[in-house]
Amino acid sequence: QRAANPRGGANPRNPVVVPGVFSERWMYEVILGSGGVQQLGWTTINTRWTNEDGVGDNPRSYAYDGNRVKKWNLQKQNYGKEWEKGDVIGCCIDLNKGTITFYQNGECLGVAFEKIVTIHTIGRRSMDNSALAYFPAVSLSYNESCWLNLGHQPFLYPVPGYSAIHRLPPPPFRPLQHLRGG
Repeated sequence: QRAANPRGGANPRNPVVVPGVFSERWMYEVILGSGGVQQLGWTTINTRWTNEDGVGDNPRSYAYDGNRVKKWNLQKQNYGKEWEKGDVIGCCIDLNKGTITFYQNGECLGVAFEKIVTIHTIGRRSMDNSALAYFPAVSLSYNESCWLNLGHQPFLYPVPGYSAIHRLPPPPFRPLQHLRGG
């Protein structure tokens, strides 16, 4: 089953507000608008981005790229299966167990990352807790596109036991629905 392109878009007047999460089990979905190089996953607030470094290229960011069939956390490793335009990727994080798992069109690709650093694995008093809040993250190559469903619409492939990352903020904010690299 392929997803239809959702309507809507994002611009600087409609910013995205997504809360960071510290514990429990969370998910969001990405509908691929193209099948090229995109790194989808999770990151903490202290991650630094450049034109060359995207999601998964830093110690506290984790990504899956189905174009290259790899997972990324500083180093790349084989993971998942090849994706194509229209595929729906579920990005799931279990902060109680310290794991990240991805789904492709409802099929579990297996646990991608274990022992990610969380407040549960290092202790609540070991460092500034805000540094351990995780956020959805996507990096796209030029001319690639995707739509994010943070839970503002029903998931196409909900994963039992995981909650939507999206919490509606008060107006004037609106959920981000479409991203384009470039």
